[in-house]
Amino acid sequence: NYPGPPSFSTFGRLAFAGRDRDPFFAGAAGILAVADLTRPETLDGLARWLDLAESVAGDVPAIVLANKADLREHARIEEDAILAFCELYRAPYLETSARTGENVERAFATLAETAVRASLERRPEAAAAPPAEDLAPGPRVRTHL
Repeated sequence: NYPGPPSFSTFGRLAFAGRDRDPFFAGAAGILAVADLTRPETLDGLARWLDLAESVAGDVPAIVLANKADLREHARIEEDAILAFCELYRAPYLETSARTGENVERAFATLAETAVRASLERRPEAAAAPPAEDLAPGPRVRTHL
C-alpha cells in the first residue's frame, strides 16, 4: 500500500528555519499550514512559515488547516481571523482534527489535486488550455482564491 505523499512536521520551531529551510522546502509542490484552534499564536506564526516556504519553493499552493476541530468549545481563534489570514495569503482553509481524523484525508487529497493543477498550469502548453474547474467546496471548506 502506498502511504501517501511525504509529510513533515517542524513542530513550530523557527530555529529550524535558519539552517534547514532550503533543503526542507526545496522542491515542495504544496504546503499544509496548520494552526491550532486552541492557541491563537499558532495562526500568527503561520505567516512566517508561509513566507519562508515561498522564499525557497516559490509560489506553490497552500491550504491552511485549522486543527483541533474536535475541541470547538475550547477554540480561541475566531473564524474571521482565519478568513482574514487566508485572504491575505490567497489560501483556502479547512477545519481538521488530528484526533478524530476529520478532514485530514481530504486536506491531503485537496492539496495533491491543487498542486498537480498548479504544476500543469505552469507548463508552456497550458497557456492555450481552458482554465481548470474549481474544486467543489465540501463541509467546512472556505476558499478565498
